[in-house]
Amino acid sequence: MIRSGGIRWLAVVLLLCLFATADAAPGDATALRPAQAATQIETMLAEVESQHKEANSRYYDGAAYLEALFREAAVYPRAMQYAASWGDNAVYLNWVAAEGFYKAHADALRTSLALARNGRAISAADIEYLAAGVRSWRGEEALIDDDLARSARLYAQQARKLGERMAIDDALGPLASTAARARVEPQRQELAEQAEVLRGQAIAAARAGMERAKRRLFSPLDARQRIAIATDVPETENACETHEREDIVDTKLAFDRLEQSLRTELEAGHEK
Repeated sequence: MIRSGGIRWLAVVLLLCLFATADAAPGDATALRPAQAATQIETMLAEVESQHKEANSRYYDGAAYLEALFREAAVYPRAMQYAASWGDNAVYLNWVAAEGFYKAHADALRTSLALARNGRAISAADIEYLAAGVRSWRGEEALIDDDLARSARLYAQQARKLGERMAIDDALGPLASTAARARVEPQRQELAEQAEVLRGQAIAAARAGMERAKRRLFSPLDARQRIAIATDVPETENACETHEREDIVDTKLAFDRLEQSLRTELEAGHEK
C-alpha cells in the first residue's frame, strides 16, 4: 500500500518528466513545450531567411552588382557597357538557378514551425535534427555564395581585358595606318584570348555553385523519410565538368553579340 506522502512524491516526478525540455541530450525523445520548440525553430528560420535576403540583395540586380565590380576593377569606360548585358544574362540567371537552395530549406523550417505552432509533439531530437541541418546548410551556403561572387569578379576581370583592347583601338584613332594596326594586333589578340579564358572560368565558377545548390540537407519534421544530416561539407572539384545542367544559360552568344555591336560602333566612329 502506498502512503499519501509517496503518492505526492510520485506526482512530482511525473510532472517533472512531463515538462522536461531541451536540456535533454541530443537524440532524446522527450517532448518539448510547443512554444519553446517554436521559438527555437523561429531562430533557425530567421538565419536562413537573413542569408537569403543578403544574397538576393546582391545577385538579383546583377547589372548594378557587376557595375560596382567593374568600377573596382578600373574597367575602361567604354567597356562598362558589358555590365548591363552580363548582369542580366549571367549573374541574375545564375542566382535564379541557385536560389532554390535557400527557398527549399526555409520551407522545411516553415513547415516544421507550423507543426510546433499547431501543437504537434516536437522532441529534443527533432530540434537537434533541424539544428544540425542548419549548421550543415550554413557551411554549404557560404561555398555557394563564394562561387557566385567569384564568378562575378571573373566577369569584371574579363571586362577589364576587353576594355584594354578597346583602349588600344581608341589610341590608334580612325586614321591609323595599316602598319600601325598590324603592330598592335598581337597585343589585341592576346587580350581577347585572356578575356575568353576569364569568361570560361566565370561560367565554371557559377556552375559549381549551382551544382552545390541542388543539394538538400535536411527535411521538414513531418517528412516520411528524413534526409540524413551531413556531418561535413564535401568539396566538389570541377563540378561544372562532371555535372552538366540543361537549364544553365550559356552566355557566350550574348557576349559575342554585344562585342560585335561595340566593334561595329567603333568601326563606324573610325569612318567618320
